[in-house]
Amino acid sequence: TNLTPNQNQASSKADLDAYFALPPSVIKLREEMLKDYTCPISPPSDSIEAQPLTKLEYYSLQHYIIWRTTNSTVATYKGYRAVIVQATNTEILSLYKVVKLALDKTHLFPIVVDMCPKSCIAYTGDYAHLNCCPYIRGGVLCKTPRYRQAEKNISHAQFKTLPILGTICRC
Repeated sequence: TNLTPNQNQASSKADLDAYFALPPSVIKLREEMLKDYTCPISPPSDSIEAQPLTKLEYYSLQHYIIWRTTNSTVATYKGYRAVIVQATNTEILSLYKVVKLALDKTHLFPIVVDMCPKSCIAYTGDYAHLNCCPYIRGGVLCKTPRYRQAEKNISHAQFKTLPILGTICRC
C-alpha cells in the first residue's frame, strides 16, 4: 500500500499501542495497587547510610557468603565456624545471628506470601482471606486448600519477594 509518512507513522503508533496494550485485569490490578499514588519529583532525603562493619561482622559475613555460595549444609557452617574460632581465636557469629546481621545491614527483608501449590494464585490482595484456591482452569475449580494443617496455618506453598525500595536504596 502507498501510505504517506504521516499515515505510516499513525499506523505504526496504533500497532505499538495495540502490541503493548495491557489486559483489563492488569489495568484493574494496577489501579487497585497504586490508588492515588504519584511519583515524587525528587527522591526522599532520608537515605540509608551504610555503617562500617566491625571485625566480628566482617569475618562472620565472609564466612556466611562462602557458605551460601557453596550450597553447604548447616552442619558445615557450624563445623567450619568452630575450626575458625579455634585456629584463629576470631569469633564468628552463629548462623542465626549472621543471617539477622545480613538482613539488618542490607535492609532487604523478604516478604513471604502464601500461594496455591499448583501456582494458580497468591493469597494476597482480594485473595488474602481465602482458605482454598478459587482459580478456574479448563472449566474446573482448583479448590486446593491453602493450608496443610489448617489449625496451625501451615501453608502448602509460599514464595518470597524482595521489596524494590530496599534494592534501590542499596545501589
